[in-house]
Amino acid sequence: MVLGKTKQQLLAASDKVGTLHILEVPWTLRNISHGEVSSVSSYFEREDRRQEYQETRVSFHQQNKQKLEAEEAERKMAQPPEPTTEELEAAM
Repeated sequence: MVLGKTKQQLLAASDKVGTLHILEVPWTLRNISHGEVSSVSSYFEREDRRQEYQETRVSFHQQNKQKLEAEEAERKMAQPPEPTTEELEAAM
């Protein structure tokens, strides 16, 4: 089978069953629109900054949690132990 020169672009894909699907790729997906490269580039830059911010926040919260846990452990060590029931009864 010989296909003539067409501007049609096709995509062939199959599923698990083995059915072959032939899809036409639309013109808008084949060609870059005006400003698309800069839009996509700025999107990835924003995502990089967002990810860095998220990592900074996670790190901050982990450090803060460790600090609070250390302070709590120190406070528990500084407090005298609570008297047991026997000690309370003996004091009465």
